[in-house]
Amino acid sequence: FLKVRPMVALVLLGLTCGCQTANNTPVKKPDGTSSQHPIQDIRDEAANQVRGDQSHETKDGMHRDGKAIKDEPSRDGEHKTIADLVAKEHRFNTLAKLIKSSNLVDTLKGNGPYTLFAPTNSAFDELPSGTLNSLQRTENGDKLRKILRYHVVSGSITHDELMKLKSLRTIDGQMLRVTVKDHEVYVNDAKVESKGTKIGNGMVYPINAVLLPPGQGGTQNPSATQGQGGTQGQSSNM
Repeated sequence: FLKVRPMVALVLLGLTCGCQTANNTPVKKPDGTSSQHPIQDIRDEAANQVRGDQSHETKDGMHRDGKAIKDEPSRDGEHKTIADLVAKEHRFNTLAKLIKSSNLVDTLKGNGPYTLFAPTNSAFDELPSGTLNSLQRTENGDKLRKILRYHVVSGSITHDELMKLKSLRTIDGQMLRVTVKDHEVYVNDAKVESKGTKIGNGMVYPINAVLLPPGQGGTQNPSATQGQGGTQGQSSNM
C-alpha cells in the first residue's frame, strides 16, 4: 500500500468531513482543536507545506536534507565585476593591493567584457626576492601597470574556448601563449588552476605564477606575434 504524505492525508480528511461544514458544525482538527472551516484550514496548511518544500536552504547554508549547498560561480550577485571578486577573495589579496595602487580598479569594474588571469598570493611569493617590493615603488608604477595589464584579455573566454586556443592578445596588444598538457591549461608558463569564475563583466582564472611581459623577464611566443590562427582578444587603449 502506497504511503500517503501528511499533506495528502489532511486533504483526504477534509473531503470526508466537508459535509459537516454546511451547518457550520465544528470539526475536530488533528491537533485537538476545533474549527468552523476545516476545508479552508486544510488548504492553508497544504499551502504552507508547499512553500516550505520550495525553500530548501536554511540560514546555516544547508539543505533540509543536511547536504551543504554547492558554491556556484558568481554572476550578478555579490561579485558583480572582476574588481569586486579580486578585492573580496583572500587568495587574491596581493593582486588586489597592486590593482588598487596601479589605478586599474575602474578598468576591471568597466563593462568589458574581460578575462583576467589572476595570480594568487602564492604566485607572487614565488617571484625573486625583492621583486614585489621593487614593483611597488613609486618610480616603478608604469612597469607594474604594464605587468598587471599583461594579465588582462578582452572578451569573456570560457574554459572550453580557452582549451582550443593557441594564443591570446592582451588589452595592450601583447601576446600570451596558451598550451594544454594532460588536460591542464597553461598561459605562458603559468598553470590555470580552475575552470574560472564567470562575473558580470567577464571571467577570472586563478593562475599559479605571475606573467611577465617580454623585456621584463617574460618570453614572447614567436608564432603568436606572426598573427597565426587561434588567437583571441584585442588591444585596448584604456
